[in-house]
Amino acid sequence: TIAITPSTIGINELINFYDLRIYPNPVTNKLNITSTGFNSESFSLEIINSLVEIVYSKNHLSNQNEFDLSSFSSGIYFLKIQNSSDQKIFKIIKE
Repeated sequence: TIAITPSTIGINELINFYDLRIYPNPVTNKLNITSTGFNSESFSLEIINSLVEIVYSKNHLSNQNEFDLSSFSSGIYFLKIQNSSDQKIFKIIKE
């Protein structure tokens, strides 16, 4: 089981988690994720749908990442970003 504690962020909102930026939110096609801390540590990402299924995953994020969500159905998704010691989950809305 995956316990999800979401936090919602808005367009270009800065998160105090490795200087993380996730934008735009809501997203139509391309989701951007940037951070100044991704180069120094190994981070992974999972996108989880409302049925708690992992619909996308990627290891080793870079400082600037762009993800094409155009094929995703509209709805609420959870974005889980983690390294060996930290984990954070964000709610994103796909229009």
